[in-house]
Amino acid sequence: MKTSTLALIGLTLLAAGQLTADNWPQWRGPNFNGSSDEKNLPTQWSKTENVAWSLDLPGTSASTSAVWNDYVFISSSDEQAKTLLAICYDRKTGKEIWKDQASIGFSQDNKSNFASPSPTTDGKIVIFFYGNGELLGYEVGGKKLWSRNIQKDYGQFAFNWTFSTSPLLYGGKLYMQVLQRDVPVNGRGKTDGPNDSYLLALDPMTGKQLWQVIRPVMRLPNRVKRLLHPLLMNSMDARSCSSLVAIV
Repeated sequence: MKTSTLALIGLTLLAAGQLTADNWPQWRGPNFNGSSDEKNLPTQWSKTENVAWSLDLPGTSASTSAVWNDYVFISSSDEQAKTLLAICYDRKTGKEIWKDQASIGFSQDNKSNFASPSPTTDGKIVIFFYGNGELLGYEVGGKKLWSRNIQKDYGQFAFNWTFSTSPLLYGGKLYMQVLQRDVPVNGRGKTDGPNDSYLLALDPMTGKQLWQVIRPVMRLPNRVKRLLHPLLMNSMDARSCSSLVAIV
């Protein structure tokens, strides 16, 4: 029951009076730092107080919802069917607008599942990523534009536990970060060469690679594994970001 309750609370939105609040396009919000410019937001909740609607998700997920106008995007799972789901709900009513089976698979251990990464959107397209490497682009209305698997294209992930990183849309590019062990772990990872950590820039409309940068590391396998997300930052103003960095 705990997982069902957490899933429900995770998608609980603000009271009806706040449904016109600013967009939250990715897991770190509109300012890329977890903050919002909105004011006079509710500071307390109960099962009924300051809640416009709530619903049960199909399955467990550690994903944060992405919100743009009347669209609420969330990654979820179906444990019984062993599938991963991309879902869009109506921000005002909580009704399902569309749902797609994004990938077959559920988990590789009993600690978590593949539906931990959060989607990202720019109001035109929405990107979903899952811990099994599946990366997909949709129009916000639900039409699938493309899909690819990062593991199949760049090599099996070298992680002890399930991998999670949330994609980032910025400046017309889609950024994906993979920071991993440089040697195989528990049978996962390349055996014919180093397991490079890397940053990808992709065309968000097609999923095609624009560039890739390999992250140089000292050969300290227990120290190079990181479960991080790409972060845009500027020393003056996070909203006018000019560089993309990986904070370790």
